[in-house]
Amino acid sequence: MDEPEEKVGTVPGLRRALAALLALTLQAAACGPGGDARGPAAGAAARAPHDLLLVTLDTARADRFSYAGPSPVDTPVADSLAREGAAFLAALAPSPITLVSHASLFTGQEPPRHGVRNNGEFALAAEAMTLAELLGERGWRTAAFVGAAVLDARYGLDQGFETYDDAIDGSDAAGMFSYARRSGDRVVEAALDWLAGAGRGRTFVWVHLYDPHAPYLPPEPERSRYAAHPYDGAIAFSDRVVGRLLDGYRRSGRLRDTLVVLTADHGESLGEHGESTHGVFIYDATVRIPLVVRGPGIAAGTRVHTPVSLIDVMPTVLSAVGIEPPATVTGLDLGPLLRGETSPAATHFLESLLPRLSYGWSPLYGLRTERWKLIRGVAPELYDLQADPAELVDLAAREPEVVRRLSRDLAARLEVESPATARELEVDAATRRQLAALGYVSAPGADRAAAGGEELPDPRRRIAVMERMNAAMSRFSEGDEGGGIADLERIVAAEPGNLAAAFNLAQLRFRSGDYAGAAEAYGAAAELAPADARYREYQGLALERAGRLEEGLVALERALAIEPDRAGARALRWRLLAALGRTHELLASLEAAVADDPGDGAARVMLLRARFGAEPGDELIAALAAAHRELPRDPAVASALAHALQARGDSQAAEPLYRQVLEQIPGDHDSSLFLGRRALARGDAAQARRILEAGVRKHPDRSAMQIAVAQARLASGDFPGANRALAAAERLDPRSPDLWLTGAELRIRENRADEAWRALERAAALGRPAPELWRQLSALYRRSGRAEEAARAARRAEQP
Repeated sequence: MDEPEEKVGTVPGLRRALAALLALTLQAAACGPGGDARGPAAGAAARAPHDLLLVTLDTARADRFSYAGPSPVDTPVADSLAREGAAFLAALAPSPITLVSHASLFTGQEPPRHGVRNNGEFALAAEAMTLAELLGERGWRTAAFVGAAVLDARYGLDQGFETYDDAIDGSDAAGMFSYARRSGDRVVEAALDWLAGAGRGRTFVWVHLYDPHAPYLPPEPERSRYAAHPYDGAIAFSDRVVGRLLDGYRRSGRLRDTLVVLTADHGESLGEHGESTHGVFIYDATVRIPLVVRGPGIAAGTRVHTPVSLIDVMPTVLSAVGIEPPATVTGLDLGPLLRGETSPAATHFLESLLPRLSYGWSPLYGLRTERWKLIRGVAPELYDLQADPAELVDLAAREPEVVRRLSRDLAARLEVESPATARELEVDAATRRQLAALGYVSAPGADRAAAGGEELPDPRRRIAVMERMNAAMSRFSEGDEGGGIADLERIVAAEPGNLAAAFNLAQLRFRSGDYAGAAEAYGAAAELAPADARYREYQGLALERAGRLEEGLVALERALAIEPDRAGARALRWRLLAALGRTHELLASLEAAVADDPGDGAARVMLLRARFGAEPGDELIAALAAAHRELPRDPAVASALAHALQARGDSQAAEPLYRQVLEQIPGDHDSSLFLGRRALARGDAAQARRILEAGVRKHPDRSAMQIAVAQARLASGDFPGANRALAAAERLDPRSPDLWLTGAELRIRENRADEAWRALERAAALGRPAPELWRQLSALYRRSGRAEEAARAARRAEQP
């Protein structure tokens, strides 16, 4: 039997009434930390939680947790939490997108209300009220530790956290193009280190574990135990890591009075409905999630079958600690369900805008009740979840009244779109590469390409193409660059109107050093999306790298005709004018830009270089120093002054300037190189790696950055990592002497003397003799008993 129709407008009032009732109950009963030592069930009503621990497992399907029923994965830690507390067996995420669901979790709002609709392109604005802010305002110490760049602080979830640890050096990562994640054991280690110094006040700690996200790379023993199903191994590893986290709380004496919430942002399709991972569809494979709550006030062994949403976590937690949720929260306090009371039937909102925002396909919206699932895309879908939990039989044509009723409710939920609590971000190419490293392969402006009145493509009909694109990107990242590019070329040939395929082909060609081919593909993308200036800007950059400066200038002129104030295209145009010697035109353009905006640091720097020359003479340094005094926080001015001082040999004066730039622009190329090399010179290989790994994530196509990363990895004993970086550098610039010198040092360390000899010969041919390395090679030959080769290497060391 179906539930009664929900009146959307009654939910906030009901939620506030229930929250107020529970808050009064808790305030009357609470006696602070301490209480009965018999466990969370006995005596729990006599105290409120002293601490809050929230753990979100990225990409965790609900059916992989054995507390919920038969599962191919052993999850003893989650099972223990469920036995000691409450398990919600029909918990739902509002979206299969990491940032979107986490924004809902922390605001208690559905995506149309908080406004964050996709990874990378949106950020939660300061106007939003988050769980961390509400607790921090009341004196709680707050700290977050995230496992992937998709939740960087720039996306707004850092609001209210006094510590927001998103430092990901990439040493444990793998992905489409670059390192952008850290393993769960390292995230937990950082969290426990913070907890050890947190004092005895109330704490809220959020730990985000990314390990179940593709590519699935569980360590031992899970790698061997689940060799045939690495996703299951990643879930098992995450469960074990959560156990380590709870052990740390137990040792600190905090666990008994800590409210522990274990949940996920979304699930994983694993091939269901043709989707291998997640992001496009909103079937239960990707929106049903684990949710376990354990702590004071929670009766042991509670099992809740009523569907609930991730947006309900915030008001539930706030009520548990005696705080009235703000009126902006639309989630429901789950306290009545935890106490075994009945709850009014609710419909839960679902969406994925990734199809539209990333591919130009139809977006998907949905509503889910205990029985029905409605999905609205190009055509409605309706599933009877009681009879068809796998969502294989579409009943939309047979149940038109249910479709109409749920469609009315869905339309009401969408009326609040475009609020002021989110902002859209300009996503640069480096950030898109970083998102691609996490598996979120997309093309900018795809939604614009599909505009114009025509019906958007149905994601159900296009999912196979997306899977083929993702497979090509993965093939490229796994080392078969030619194969990945060829696969994408076949897709583009078969579908010349596929913007995402054209853009991704351009990205792969650019990444491989085929700048001419990248320029061609960017140009094809620009023809498909003529209103988007980004493609012409990227085309101009590729043409510059290919040495075709005049053509690059034309591409940039076309970009600026579309978007006259586009900063990246404008700066690149100035650079090409300078390289082409068109000084009069360059000066006129720069003088006009500075007159229009005297605070434009990039224009000021280019103008000064045009006037005084690029060489770091006294006049240029004096002019840059004056500009820096006038614009002390402008990174372009600080970087230019640092570069000039460094070129003059004053590295001591340059260092604080480069540090300023790196703080403002994490991963900045010149700052990362300078500071990483300085750390290496001091013998601090760990610091060098942290700086340079961040730099290479933003600039994987720069040979000097790859070589510096190889040197840092070599210094820390990571020979396989050094080899990978050198291989990338060789593809980009095989004529770099530093490439061969670093390779020679690595081969010596690996006891591969003959390969070291060949590398040193290449470096010498490029004009870089290396007497110290020849001497080290001579010693290696002697240790190997090869006296003749040792003598030859020694003689080479003495040659000028």
